Amino acid sequence: MSTQGTKSKHIQAIEHAAQNPLILGLFLPLQSGAWSPSTAPRGTSWTFDYNARCTVLAEKLGFDLVFGLAQWMGKGGYGGKMKFRESSTDPLIVTAGLAALTERIILISTVHILYGWHPLHQVTRLLVA
Repeated sequence: MSTQGTKSKHIQAIEHAAQNPLILGLFLPLQSGAWSPSTAPRGTSWTFDYNARCTVLAEKLGFDLVFGLAQWMGKGGYGGKMKFRESSTDPLIVTAGLAALTERIILISTVHILYGWHPLHQVTRLLVA
């Protein structure tokens, strides 16, 4: 019996990607404003449904991975008239949800840690803001 048949499709995808000199991926637009700060009309969204459609299409088109970026943002995002990246979805939760919709595409998300800041210090900053 071949061990290849017992491996999950996601493990096979990782092994396949590791053997290729070029891996094609898509950054998911998990923050409001999507990929670029602009007041121009756009058809992108930061919702789970939009990211699910992007991921399923990327897999269908042969992409190797999608990448969900976490980013620390203050209240109001970058500010200004458009409040770029004021709202966002959690990349770990989104990629976990995408796992049920995909077969072979690699799902990557970033997770932030408290870079040397004590959690109580962070809470007091939130309470004062």
